[in-house]
Amino acid sequence: MIKAGKRLTILSNFEIENLYGIPFFNDEQRANYFRLDDLENVTMKSLKSLESRVYFILQLGYFKYKRIFCKINFEEIKKDVEYILSQYFSGSKLKKMVSKKTRIYNHSKILSHISYVDFDKESEKKLIERAFKFSKTCVDPKRIFDDLLDYLDQIRTSIPGYSTLQKIISKVLMEENERLQSIVTNHIPQYVDKALQRLLKNDEQMYGVTLLKKDAKGFNYTEIMHEIDKKCSSDKLYTFAKKIIPKLEISSQNVCYYASLVDYYTVDKLNEL
Repeated sequence: MIKAGKRLTILSNFEIENLYGIPFFNDEQRANYFRLDDLENVTMKSLKSLESRVYFILQLGYFKYKRIFCKINFEEIKKDVEYILSQYFSGSKLKKMVSKKTRIYNHSKILSHISYVDFDKESEKKLIERAFKFSKTCVDPKRIFDDLLDYLDQIRTSIPGYSTLQKIISKVLMEENERLQSIVTNHIPQYVDKALQRLLKNDEQMYGVTLLKKDAKGFNYTEIMHEIDKKCSSDKLYTFAKKIIPKLEISSQNVCYYASLVDYYTVDKLNEL
């Protein structure tokens, strides 16, 4: 369940670094991703400074590989820099990092060359619509995240920052929760509400929902009668569920996911929800 104001954890620190960090190229990858075609070579040579040209080649190669603009520090990627200098600028040495203005200019040139667009407000609207659609099938944040990355590739758009994707997915899941809660609230009869409350009430040192999940100890008369009682007590809930679930307009996968929360959460947490 998503709470307002709480940042949603989707990726581990390792996964974040793997997606957004600078890739570690081997010699073969450097030769492949830092190779310029004729048009790219012309654009590179049109840039004024050596630093701007090297930055352009680096960022172009990284973007082709990862579809993002990495944070570049020449000192931290010496092998890549040395390879580019040896291939294109023999005997030259870098003196400084490029300015923010130069970085933005180079990024625009790179996007233009490979027919991509930068992530903007319009892209964000498309991503939200996509996430809403996917959430009807699956509400697993990681699955939604992966689908959005695939979609960005389809519409040839650069990948935004992790926090942006976090906010989009959090917003979508919160609104989906509110939509489902509204449907249930508007359709739940009083007898079902009371039955659910009884399941979460401590009766004879055991909650009803705990008893419902408890397997029979055997096939003796007492245990069989207990199982029959459990079936009869939940029969009305089952009948109601068959009526309400189609109104939710969610996939079987999501039905199973929401059902699994009964096992995932404690009774206290279920009462709070």
